[in-house]
Amino acid sequence: MKNNSNYRKLFSIVFLAIYVTSYDSPSTSTPSLEVQVIETDSKQEVILDIVRINNCGGTADTEQTITRSFSTTIEGSVTLKAGYQVVEGSVSAKYGEARNTSKSIKLVAPPRTNMEFTLQWTEQTWLGRVTANGESGNYTARMPISVEQTNARNLGCNNTPTKTPGGVSSTETPNWAIVFEYRFPSGFWSVGTHEYTLEVYCLSIKFDDGTQGGSYTQIFDVSDDADLLSGDVYLRLSGLKYGPQWPSTAQDIERIHPLQTTTAAIILTDNTRTEAELARTDCTVTISWDGGEPQLLIPGSPFQY
Repeated sequence: MKNNSNYRKLFSIVFLAIYVTSYDSPSTSTPSLEVQVIETDSKQEVILDIVRINNCGGTADTEQTITRSFSTTIEGSVTLKAGYQVVEGSVSAKYGEARNTSKSIKLVAPPRTNMEFTLQWTEQTWLGRVTANGESGNYTARMPISVEQTNARNLGCNNTPTKTPGGVSSTETPNWAIVFEYRFPSGFWSVGTHEYTLEVYCLSIKFDDGTQGGSYTQIFDVSDDADLLSGDVYLRLSGLKYGPQWPSTAQDIERIHPLQTTTAAIILTDNTRTEAELARTDCTVTISWDGGEPQLLIPGSPFQY
């Protein structure tokens, strides 16, 4: 009887171990996660961005580089079910050629200025839906295409000098000038009559007539019969000019040859050195022609005459 009792105990223990093992061991396989990314729209967008650099106390230029890179935004419950990193990785993978794209621009604030820059970004935008394990959401993917500075102005510091009508600084000589230019490629103008408008606006500098700038429109002709001149013909506030920009001894031109090289130019004179340096960032000068969009004229370095 003793032996039979031991046998029954052994059998019960073995059976219980087998039963517990087979009942408690869960499956180690992980269900697969299927993420579906469906694009619903694609478009290019133009976005304006304002950047300010305060260099009022500086004695040298201050530089700042602005960069935009490929980015994604995901909204909805899909990230709760699958995890944000998993979903974002699936969306980024769909745009693999774009995910390493970035664009940058360097901004420079001269000493003793409080600069405000307007940047124009062009971006490719993709919109769509993403689903995972029964949950869904929306995504936006952006890739920068280009960036350009469309405007720059000096907001002014507390001690920034300004030019007043008919008056200049008592400690500086008003014999400084600065040139703003926009160069056209050779052969730009077609035969016919063209119209252009030069606009000047300065934030804190006032001209001798008390204004902060103005708009000037001129008309000129392009003809195969016109002489092809050596050097540039300048599109000025008072019309076409040929000859040296400064001193102002250029001759008036009424028509140009289609292959003539041309440059839009505005010269601000009778400034002190401080005013001429301020004009580089304080003044915005543009030219538009034949009903097109305005283009910025780029300021050069101030010079003394």
